[in-house]
Amino acid sequence: MAFIIEHWPLFLALFVVAGLLALTTFWDRVVGLRSVEPEQAVRLMNRGALVLDLRPEPEFREGHLAAAVSAPPPELSQRLGKLARKKNKPVLLVAPSQQAGIRAAAELRKAEFSDIYLLKGGLRGWTEAQLPLSR
Repeated sequence: MAFIIEHWPLFLALFVVAGLLALTTFWDRVVGLRSVEPEQAVRLMNRGALVLDLRPEPEFREGHLAAAVSAPPPELSQRLGKLARKKNKPVLLVAPSQQAGIRAAAELRKAEFSDIYLLKGGLRGWTEAQLPLSR
């Protein structure tokens, strides 16, 4: 106990980090977003998943997953009407950050999409797994 008292800043940092990790896990579940590795993403795509690339249009044009639809966050809500007929399909999000993926997933949930996945590592994770890009 004396060790904890003498090193309280370290233990405080430990609890903060543990709390943030727990919050991230909890938030993903509340939003209904599951993270998948690139190999799992390929399986989803083979099952007909809707692939939404949340990166800006110029980055999308440089390279993207096959059959991906460009849907940067400012334009996502406008495109949901066109995508409504695919509500029953899995949705794979390619996001520049986890926070962008969480925000997009929340918007998709409001539009009644239910099966939402986030590609771990985004496009970088995809290319590190040596998977192809469309240009």
